[in-house]
Amino acid sequence: MRGLVGALLAASCACGARSALELPTREPDGGAIDRPAADVDPDVPCANGPIPLRRRASVALLAIDRSGSMDLDLLGGNGVPRRWDVMRAVLPDALAALDPDVSLGALLFPPVGAAECAAPQALDLGFGEARAEPVARVLDAARPSGRTPTYATLVQAERQLQGATRDGARVVVLATDGGPNCNAALDGDRCGCATGARVPGQDECRADPSLCLDDQRAVAQASAMAARGVLTFVIGIDGDRRPALVDALTRLARAGGRPNPRSPRAYYSVQRPEDLREAVDAIGRTLSACTLLAAARPPADATLSLRVRGALAPRDPSRVEGWDWLTPDGAELALYGSACDAAGGGAEVTLTASCGDR
Repeated sequence: MRGLVGALLAASCACGARSALELPTREPDGGAIDRPAADVDPDVPCANGPIPLRRRASVALLAIDRSGSMDLDLLGGNGVPRRWDVMRAVLPDALAALDPDVSLGALLFPPVGAAECAAPQALDLGFGEARAEPVARVLDAARPSGRTPTYATLVQAERQLQGATRDGARVVVLATDGGPNCNAALDGDRCGCATGARVPGQDECRADPSLCLDDQRAVAQASAMAARGVLTFVIGIDGDRRPALVDALTRLARAGGRPNPRSPRAYYSVQRPEDLREAVDAIGRTLSACTLLAAARPPADATLSLRVRGALAPRDPSRVEGWDWLTPDGAELALYGSACDAAGGGAEVTLTASCGDR
């Protein structure tokens, strides 16, 4: 496998916390309701001092696009290396460096042997540690085929993560090379018709609306998942740079709550094999170092200060630079951007409550 990786690489040549976090609460069945929930407990009396934090290892699900366009090269042509071959070679090798405390599972979409718009119904690889070789076997046994049912895949990914038995922050790592489609309910006369291995004309979408760009539904699902505490990283194989697809990937990444802080496109762009390795490395560092659990919920009237290696990090509800709560109960938080970068290697992260003049 490492030899293939080498061949492919050669071929490629401060802030206060007084306001409530406007997140939907959860019904017993996991659904969302409309009323907002505070991120703090107003009944807890305010007390000056630190709130202990501990790191929380992640449970991550790889959602891997195996649509027909994955048979193209990284720039969208018919050359080599093919996107699927890059995925097969680089992804398992990069996963070997993943923190052993991260529990990882995988699913392919559309499922192998299913209809071209079929939604995944089960994991291709169950959750566990040391998943590099098992992921390699899953990828080696599959070939590119079908379309890109991203919305249905995110729905299934959240369901599988909710059912994971191991405790930990839950995230999706969505690796895809194009815009979502597979929504036959769209209007083929009006929809954006720019998905698939080759750009279809509007007549093709009129004849088959499932070719329409289903970006709004996929983005809404990623946003709803983030509100429920399931965040999504997006790795986009985007070498052909069609504007509609770049826009869809960007909005997916922002809605998912884990944007790439080093790119205005917000997703992790892959145009060379080494880009995929770098994306997995960056995401892996985030999974192992940047999700924390508070020992106690801060009171409603406290002002909070979070520091990483002694440097103040602002609270950022946009989740790009600083920190933000992940859950409505104000117990789990995540670091973003340079704050996340600084948290590696066991760096000290402190959260302090200040109650003003009392």
